[in-house]
Amino acid sequence: MVGFIQNSQRMLHFNNKIGITVILLLLCWACKIKPNLSLYSDHPEILSDYYQVKCDGRQQPVFYGRPAGLLLGEWSGKGKSYTLNFGTPIHSFETIPANVITNPRIDGEDVHFKVEQAANFFIRINNNYVYPLMVSVAAPVQLPMAENVLTFEAGIHDAGVIKLKDNQTLFLKKGAYVHGTVIIEGVENVKICGAGMLVGKNYKEGSQPAGIYLNHSQKVTISGVSLIDSPAAAIVIDSAEKIEIDNVKIIGNREQRMGDDAINIFNSQQITINNIMSNTRNNSVALMNKSGQVNHNITVKNATFWKGDYGNVLEIGYLAENMFLKNCTFENINIAHLDAGAAINISSNANIIEDLYYTNIKIFDSRFMIYNVNLDQQTTIKNVQFKNQQFLGTVPAYSNFKFHNQENANAFSFEGLRYKGKLIKNIREFNSKTTDYSILSHAMVP
Repeated sequence: MVGFIQNSQRMLHFNNKIGITVILLLLCWACKIKPNLSLYSDHPEILSDYYQVKCDGRQQPVFYGRPAGLLLGEWSGKGKSYTLNFGTPIHSFETIPANVITNPRIDGEDVHFKVEQAANFFIRINNNYVYPLMVSVAAPVQLPMAENVLTFEAGIHDAGVIKLKDNQTLFLKKGAYVHGTVIIEGVENVKICGAGMLVGKNYKEGSQPAGIYLNHSQKVTISGVSLIDSPAAAIVIDSAEKIEIDNVKIIGNREQRMGDDAINIFNSQQITINNIMSNTRNNSVALMNKSGQVNHNITVKNATFWKGDYGNVLEIGYLAENMFLKNCTFENINIAHLDAGAAINISSNANIIEDLYYTNIKIFDSRFMIYNVNLDQQTTIKNVQFKNQQFLGTVPAYSNFKFHNQENANAFSFEGLRYKGKLIKNIREFNSKTTDYSILSHAMVP
């Protein structure tokens, strides 16, 4: 009898272990489940009802931003099928940039398409520039193998101000919706990564310096994350070096005006910005300095921008006086739309500017200016190159050049410019305004 009881106890203990093991396995499996609408069922305000999207038949969350919706997809090496429902009949469908999807097919209020590669792009429906859909399809992000990792799981979090320390990693898992801002000040070897979102809508405008604020720091990497409704510029880099930003998505706060920039850079060196996408009211990327400061070795590449009615897309010189700017490259840039301002702006007050390279830039729509160059007499500028620029818009846009002296004009060279498909041989053909067309006639190289 005693043996029977002991055996029964062993069996019960064994079964309990099996049960616990099964539960743990289920929990581990649940942790791998991709974020779905149920995660946010108690907070419908964070989702957009403007678009309904399914991926391989499964409903996907579209997150709400004031100027755009945000869809975060996942690419694991094979194509996925998407269905987008617009709620009203779809007559036209466009992605910016083009050729990032396959097999698009319109069916009433739906459009079907496949995504066969990792990509960032905007979707525009019925030729409308109001409330586009930002789509980012990226490879899964794994938990970093590091000792000091601050992790936010999928779901909604109220983190407040997050201050990172030396050698620390902030990891936002896919589906993490984190109310907060990040301060990186006086530190090095810091990472912010993952596929989650950092949201600033709980903060009043200007109450925090940025969504992510870097100051006097070095060796910082920001990758994969999305920033929504930051209380000021989404990312501010001030007096920093060796900074890498990759595959970051930024949706601004259209209630803000002057502060709603995507990325601001002050007095910093060795900055690389790659594969980003933004929709803001003000500047997309602005290189700005206080008196006597230096920006150099800055690269912005493989980016897609959408800008509202303030500021410029690629901004150099605003708020800058007696600045030294050297060796800056803007390459493979898609400018989807701007309501006002210029696609490329170079303004200068007694600054020294050397070695600016603008290569392979497509401007799909500008409701105001393409180039705005305004240099005062105290500016020294050398070697500014524009290569392979295309303006593709249907609404005419113009350019403005104001140099004040021949030396500044001689610093500019243009090669391979096209306006509505036409190769430009003279700056007049680019719908340009300048005080003296002849001072730029040397610069056109078909």
